[in-house]
Amino acid sequence: MEDITNFERLKARQKRVKLLVFMGVSLILTMFLFSMMMITIHKIQGTGRVINYTGLVRGASQRLIKKEFTGIRGDADMARLDEIMGGLTHGESTYNITPITNEYYREKLEVLVSGWDALKKKHPDFPGESDDEASSL
Repeated sequence: MEDITNFERLKARQKRVKLLVFMGVSLILTMFLFSMMMITIHKIQGTGRVINYTGLVRGASQRLIKKEFTGIRGDADMARLDEIMGGLTHGESTYNITPITNEYYREKLEVLVSGWDALKKKHPDFPGESDDEASSL
């Protein structure tokens, strides 16, 4: 009889060890998957920020042009847009914009940046522009 109880104890102990190993592996796997999910969410948020600021540049540049046509100076708006454009281009700004490396996006961004630079050159009082560029208006 004692052999049977020892055998049952051994089986019960093996079951507990297997259960603990299974729980440990499950915990590690869950932690890994959670970490991967958080990294993915962070990347998605960065891409979302780029989309939001790209739309903001579009709308704010239209607003800036309308202001200028009505004679209202938009120097602060222009400086803010210039900072956002720098953030979209290089990923370095106070807006915490993640740089996007997609080739198609980069090509379209270069078109946007060149248009923005051309617009700035036509604005006579934009900081950093020379008097020669302003007089070409």
